[in-house]
Amino acid sequence: MSWIELAPAFLLSFVVFFGPGLLIGWAAGLRGPTLYGFAPAISTGIVGISAVAASIAGVPWGILPPTALAVVAAAIALGLRVLGGRFLPAAKDAGQGQGQGAGGAGAGGAAAGGSPADGSRAGWLRRSGPIVAALGVSALLLGWRLVEGMDRADGFSQTYDNNFHLNGLRWILDTHDASSLTLGRMTSADGVSAEFYPAAWHAMTSLVGTVLPVGPAPLANASTLVIGAFVWPASALALAALLTDLRRWAVVPAALLLAGFPAYPYLMVDFGILYPNFLGYALVPSMLAAVAWSLGLVKPGPEPGRAPQRLAVLIVAVIMAAGVGLAHPSAAMLVAAMGAAAIIAVVAGLVRRRRLISAAALLLVAALVYPVAWDVITPELDPTFWKPTGSSAQAVGEALLATGVGRPAAVAVAAFAIAGVVVVVRKRIWWLLGALAILVAFWVIIAGWQPGPLRDVLTSVWYNDPYRFAGALPLLLGPLAVAGFIGVVQWLWDDLPAAVSRPWRAVAVGALVVVAVVGSQQLPVTSAVGSMNSLFRLTKDSPLVSSDELALIEELPDVLPPDAIVAVDPYTGGALAYAFAGVHTTSRHVLSGISPDQELINDELADAEPGSPVCDAVNETGVTHVLDFGVKEVHGGDNGFHGIRNLRRSDAVELVTQVGDARLYAITACG
Repeated sequence: MSWIELAPAFLLSFVVFFGPGLLIGWAAGLRGPTLYGFAPAISTGIVGISAVAASIAGVPWGILPPTALAVVAAAIALGLRVLGGRFLPAAKDAGQGQGQGAGGAGAGGAAAGGSPADGSRAGWLRRSGPIVAALGVSALLLGWRLVEGMDRADGFSQTYDNNFHLNGLRWILDTHDASSLTLGRMTSADGVSAEFYPAAWHAMTSLVGTVLPVGPAPLANASTLVIGAFVWPASALALAALLTDLRRWAVVPAALLLAGFPAYPYLMVDFGILYPNFLGYALVPSMLAAVAWSLGLVKPGPEPGRAPQRLAVLIVAVIMAAGVGLAHPSAAMLVAAMGAAAIIAVVAGLVRRRRLISAAALLLVAALVYPVAWDVITPELDPTFWKPTGSSAQAVGEALLATGVGRPAAVAVAAFAIAGVVVVVRKRIWWLLGALAILVAFWVIIAGWQPGPLRDVLTSVWYNDPYRFAGALPLLLGPLAVAGFIGVVQWLWDDLPAAVSRPWRAVAVGALVVVAVVGSQQLPVTSAVGSMNSLFRLTKDSPLVSSDELALIEELPDVLPPDAIVAVDPYTGGALAYAFAGVHTTSRHVLSGISPDQELINDELADAEPGSPVCDAVNETGVTHVLDFGVKEVHGGDNGFHGIRNLRRSDAVELVTQVGDARLYAITACG
């Protein structure tokens, strides 16, 4: 498949990620960067919630459930605004009374996206033209880099977790069920029981497949382009709007800096592969901005003050929170961790105004909610599995240089992020500075501390995984870099001594743009994209599914009967026969639950004889064929499955077809 052939899926994916959110956000009164930046999180919440509701109600998954929920939510938001405008008096601006120390008054106008009074085309161009242009140019750069990394439109990541993600898309399309409460059935031993799994990414990505005849790998790539090239910069600019005025055209080159971090988006599509985390992290900046608005630290937007309008946007914030949680709970906990700084800022403001009961109540709620949420969301995994990648001092340096896990330092974007910190300090937006300190502290604990009880308590909610958490660093550094770049441009253009002529100032600004664009795209990004490309490239030696194995998988629908069940070793890539060919396999992920009969087949099929226990297991499960992809596992090592490997000398099976060393056998020993 060519990238041009992927265009319809990409465009529909864009509608899925932005359409519901734009409708509801506009109805709630959002405009400018807040509208564009909040839209993906709103859409994710709507799609994720509607997937759960549709499953419970027995409605097949498709366009109808999220569309219906989006229309209802938009109608409620719009109704609150209309009724409030007619019947309720204006209230204070959300940021009023918080003061600069809370970070409200200095940033509110930027968040508002301009004056609402000017509705002309020229007014729209003045308010939103620079932001739309910034989103466009950053999307082009990010999209080019992601396409370079993904290699082909139908390419796929040759990594551990892709068994689950691509098979999950196929499972949703087969079962017409995208609920976070049921996706776990795909890997359960009995196919019935299921634990909660954050399936928002799978629901949104599969939604395109309910309309267009596109396979799981191209569907995943289409959503990757939308998330990395559009959702991420829109979300980052929504947070940057709290720090600086995005109506300046300097935001256009500033947005290009968002393509200069090696850890996000590239690392999240390289390591893992972490599609749910990838989506959840993209939503974090906008969710943090929504938290600041909800707590009254910034003005609400173009219609500040009317209580129902604020209630409408509070409802929007709840939908966004659901979206982040259904994308990945660890992303929600990242917002909660950094949001603690915002809560402290609010408490400090309440104490200054002698509203001690309100301050104590807010602290009490936080003290009760945080430990419970931390305990519920922390995964039941060995917290000592992931070790630090260096010393604490090295981790601090990696945070300052906008890198992580030993990747090359992103000096250009780091310099502008530091300039952004200066902007934050000058505007006294202390809560955001506190959020940055919390983010860096958790990174130092994960990447620099040795395993121990304190490390486990504080950071096991993120699996203590340095690779996973490194992707979180740009979520604040990116918006800071945008604000820092605009601040430097403003200083060069407006604040230099009068003796410096305009032409020289223009030269200085032009040089700064060159440094930002060229400097941010050098070794750090080139290295990250190259690493990503190496894991997407299909060769005869690919770690999960080789070119020969994929060719054999593509033959399966022509050589297997419709009711065939194929025994596979997921560690060697056989499980992806379900995603790519739609055939039923005994495992769909390396962590699939295995019944006793399946375990017996995996261990002893090669020696099966009529009447043997393994033949009883074959007859009980209905397994008819075996895919033998050798012994090379995706992560190396040996995880069993010896009974379905190297079957060339086994009398229990008969060769059906092969491509290279990849073979399909029919089980013949069990009658």
